[in-house]
Amino acid sequence: LITFFRFSQIVFSPDFIYPLIAFRLKCSRDITEKTRIT
Repeated sequence: LITFFRFSQIVFSPDFIYPLIAFRLKCSRDITEKTRIT
């Protein structure tokens, strides 16, 4: 069983947050490019 504290350590660690932010930015950029084309 993963404790909430351990879970929060994983979720709020930079190794988890930065790729997530980069992924979100990439997705939003892809969406804006698609809308710009049409």
